[in-house]
Amino acid sequence: MVTTVDRIFVERISFVGHHGVSRRERDEGRQMLVDIAATLDTRASAAADRLALTVNHEDLARIAFELGTSSSFQLLETLADRIAHAILEGTPADNVEVRVRKVLPGLPGTPQATGVTIARGRDGAAFAPSALRP
Repeated sequence: MVTTVDRIFVERISFVGHHGVSRRERDEGRQMLVDIAATLDTRASAAADRLALTVNHEDLARIAFELGTSSSFQLLETLADRIAHAILEGTPADNVEVRVRKVLPGLPGTPQATGVTIARGRDGAAFAPSALRP
């Protein structure tokens, strides 16, 4: 039996987020970018041409934007985890991978971004991160 793993993605969701360990980062905010890849079998939605049978790109973007702008966390890991769980709870996705990047974080060496990529599966199912580009 062949397992189908289709990916629906949204890249570079942009917002100013108030996340970071330092009080200054949380007070001033930093530019954030979020990439999301959700997996599920899309054969039924493709055959029926029905949005209700798949993951809506708008829902992915809205969840990331709303959580990123309405919350404040010390760790990017926490933001990514909350986004992933909200997607799994609010969409038919089987698995989700979330990458959160903080642009120009103000660190030595002037890196362009720092961040985290996490992978979560429905009901704790194993899921190896690989859907998003480095």
